[in-house]
Amino acid sequence: MKKSQSLLLTVALLLTLTLSACGGQQKESKQLPPLKIGAMSSMDYLPYVVAEKMGIYDSLGLEVEIVKFFSANDRDAAFRAAQVDGTVIDYTGAAIQHAAGMPLALITAHDGFTMNDLVSYNEKHNEANGEGNRDGESNNRSWNCGVEGPTTIKDVNELRQQQMRNMFATLLLSQGIPMICGGDEVARTQQGNNNAYCQDNAISWTNWDLDEDQKDLLEFVSKLIHLRLEHPVLHRRRFFSGREQGDDSTAIPQVEWMDHTGSIMDMDDWSNTHAFTVMIYLNGSDIPETDWYGNQMVDNDFILIFNAHYEPIMFTLPDEQYGKKWRLIVDTHNPKGPELNYEAGFAITAQSRSFLLLMSDKKPSNKHYNF
Repeated sequence: MKKSQSLLLTVALLLTLTLSACGGQQKESKQLPPLKIGAMSSMDYLPYVVAEKMGIYDSLGLEVEIVKFFSANDRDAAFRAAQVDGTVIDYTGAAIQHAAGMPLALITAHDGFTMNDLVSYNEKHNEANGEGNRDGESNNRSWNCGVEGPTTIKDVNELRQQQMRNMFATLLLSQGIPMICGGDEVARTQQGNNNAYCQDNAISWTNWDLDEDQKDLLEFVSKLIHLRLEHPVLHRRRFFSGREQGDDSTAIPQVEWMDHTGSIMDMDDWSNTHAFTVMIYLNGSDIPETDWYGNQMVDNDFILIFNAHYEPIMFTLPDEQYGKKWRLIVDTHNPKGPELNYEAGFAITAQSRSFLLLMSDKKPSNKHYNF
């Protein structure tokens, strides 16, 4: 599969990287719990019906097919990368170039766990529905971070908040059309009920009396939305063209995939089903499409760093050909931390189960290519 077909692998790699390594301090990847990005019922296909009418039928369906990041299937790494760059892959594994536009990207929908419940419950809790907890999807692919339901344990609550930030960063910094389930931005809970259609009460309502954690999450999501809106390279309307297999040229592609050492990923890396990390470079000076007024668009460059490991990992930033100076603008481990500056080749530590976003210090004045 071409690297050009791999920015959807970014959302997936992003989300699966930050979420798939979420089960305690396991030493074997096969012990990791499966990743849940929502459970599908017949009603959950409604967004796809709408998408079909809009001409964007092939949605990313992150809630359906982030699957297990640590799968033994060699194509899974490429599958998830493609889900990040907006490439749609059908269930045979073939890449589909989408003619109508970018697909939908979503993590949760009206049915299934809310995002808060996704990181707070391993099992559904639908007793209030009066069907003996038999209704609703049982395979939720969620992880409660160590405790089922509400807890006063500080470390568990902090990890849950960080996992929600990881998911939002994955969703909103991926190509495609993001869809946020209302209330997720303020960590709405349904108390583990994943089938609350019959609950016209506090279970299904959104409580707008926000505590400090909810206010912090809303602020973080708002920041991501503004970043996405302000930077066209984060919401391109066309697929990326990346480096072809065997291409050793010095030309900088629209997207570059690297390991934690700053080396360009090779086929062995793409086939590694036990990888916990990835680093993605987005070229803001090579955006083929124009803005709504017909002007050529030029943006900052970005580096996206994902660490799904339960331990901190040190990443080496790429060399100067990709950019001399970088500023850390998003850190899901320390969302209110300072925006530190780094230079090419410097080492930066991504804390356990975290995502980092770095932006070049200057926006280029012109493009690096000719139409």
